[in-house]
Amino acid sequence: MSANALPSISHEVSASPSSRLDKLGIAASAACAVHCLAAPFLLLLLPAAGSIWSHPSVHWILAALVLPLAVLVVYRGYRVHRRRAAMVCALVGVAFVVAGLVVPDAVANATPASVEQLAGADAGGPEPAAAAACSESCCPTFSQDPATGEYTMHDPKTGEFTLNVPRASVATMIGSAFLILAHAINLHGCHCFKKSRRAEEGDCGCPTTCG
Repeated sequence: MSANALPSISHEVSASPSSRLDKLGIAASAACAVHCLAAPFLLLLLPAAGSIWSHPSVHWILAALVLPLAVLVVYRGYRVHRRRAAMVCALVGVAFVVAGLVVPDAVANATPASVEQLAGADAGGPEPAAAAACSESCCPTFSQDPATGEYTMHDPKTGEFTLNVPRASVATMIGSAFLILAHAINLHGCHCFKKSRRAEEGDCGCPTTCG
């Protein structure tokens, strides 16, 4: 076996587990988007489960799983296939997901609780004011009836369909989309590199050395 063949074999071996991790990263990033999209329906149909589902701790747990996986796997793949688009998409995705984590805290600290919210909390309503504010700043929600605290698809005053989509949720879903794209580019790049590692540079856009 020649010395020149060693780098190719090394990259082929390392690309296989990377492919599995990329698929896991795609699933985890998609779970973040599904988490946001499902929140208003869980709050509407199963309020108790929805309040747990939309709790900020769940956002932090998902981010703690998704972000390190994306950064490490995509960077590892980038060292093999040198596709800058994968790293750019990963960094943009991380920035948006982090923004989705930070924005609710900033909104909660900057917005004082209203008299109605404080009164509802003191009266022991169906949902504490802090939890309601958190759900509305973290995840999409339907209108909430001020009298009962229950969520409804139609505004209690106007009867119109309403869906509140906070900026944090938009940022999270955009970030998830970029992370999915980053993993997809990385997955294709590693697969392409394995097929063209002995070909001339330019086949499939993949270099024959990691440089």
